Amino acid sequence: MSGSRKAVALVAIANVARAGSLAVSMFVLARALGPTGRGEVAAALAPMTAASAAFAGGLPDAVSHFVARFPTSARKVLVRGLWMALVLGVLAAATVASFAGLLGGGNDGLAEMIMWVGLATIPTIGIVVLRAHSSGRRLWRRVSFEAIIAGSIQIVGLTALWALGQLHVQYALIVMVFGAAAGGLVYIGAKSSSDELRDDEVSYEMLGRYSAGAWLGAIGMVGMTYLDQMLMTPLSSVEQLGIYALAINIASLLSVVTVSIRSVVLVNESAAIDFERLARHARFSLVLSLVLALATAVTLPFLVPLIFGDAFAASVVPALLLLPPLVITASGSVATAGLMALGRPWLRSISIAIGMVLNVVLVVLLVPPFGAIGAALAMLASAIPPLLSILFLRRYYGLRVRDFLIPRPADVRGLLSMLGGIGRGRGEN
Repeated sequence: MSGSRKAVALVAIANVARAGSLAVSMFVLARALGPTGRGEVAAALAPMTAASAAFAGGLPDAVSHFVARFPTSARKVLVRGLWMALVLGVLAAATVASFAGLLGGGNDGLAEMIMWVGLATIPTIGIVVLRAHSSGRRLWRRVSFEAIIAGSIQIVGLTALWALGQLHVQYALIVMVFGAAAGGLVYIGAKSSSDELRDDEVSYEMLGRYSAGAWLGAIGMVGMTYLDQMLMTPLSSVEQLGIYALAINIASLLSVVTVSIRSVVLVNESAAIDFERLARHARFSLVLSLVLALATAVTLPFLVPLIFGDAFAASVVPALLLLPPLVITASGSVATAGLMALGRPWLRSISIAIGMVLNVVLVVLLVPPFGAIGAALAMLASAIPPLLSILFLRRYYGLRVRDFLIPRPADVRGLLSMLGGIGRGRGEN
């Protein structure tokens, strides 16, 4: 458990850094640009982010899985993963450019920004492969440094421009894209042991097959995460997108725990599956997410107007509606990582595809009449895939559903110990 606690602690540091950067960016952009400008930034970034995730598909998970399972092939997995990332990045950039006019909602200036920001898909996919490689090798400190560097550049850049009165939509996009790319420099020069040059156990075919199995799931996650934001402008308005973007950003801050645990689970269980450990981590994630959600629900109505201004008070209700799905998915997302580690990415894809279809239907039906609130209600569909993952583990491996969803007294002691590891965590795991 000690190694797992340190790993989760270091990954949590990375995600806290991303969350902190996001929080500061939300504040600065909201204050400097207002709902409309904030919406334009979201409208320009969402297609690039979505395309990066969609075209990368299951490649990052495949790299992490095979590096952890076949450590002597780690370097060759990385090289092959980067070549695949280059091809996918070019295709992603071309796709964003082809849809820029439609996603701009008739705004030529916004469409042009979407097209240029779309070029960032090329380095973005390369960086996620580099991150996956380091995760598979359990170089969690390097992953943390990437997030800290990227977040620091974004915070300093946006704050400086705001202080100088020069924070416009275009400049905000440049800072945010450059900061994310600069963080990837931390992976350059990562040393590999001589053993990693020895074997060739993972072929392009194996990487491609695993990635393809996870691809539909990745597409589904893109749909549930970004489709509402991309469709908000044509279905509603840029202002409603600005309101919803703040709400979804607030909700994403609470996913730090789940994302951190899931990243470690995928690597640990790929190396050696332990069903008891998998269920324990799922319960950890559930309890922590519930505590964070309750604290957020109590403070959100007061903090949003105070921090972001009265213009964003309308973000409170959508943000509150986004909390229940986050709690429900906490343990299930860890179960999903278990399925991926077991070499069953297709099961994850099936469950996410079901959730995505329902989410798309709800977005189209609810956003035109209800705007940001409708988009938040549509996100209730995101709770379906993680629950299905738990049921798949029950069906194929005989695991008990209650072991994932009902916390035990011993979990509290384990959680306190794990949280203590965040303060003590050091060294690369």
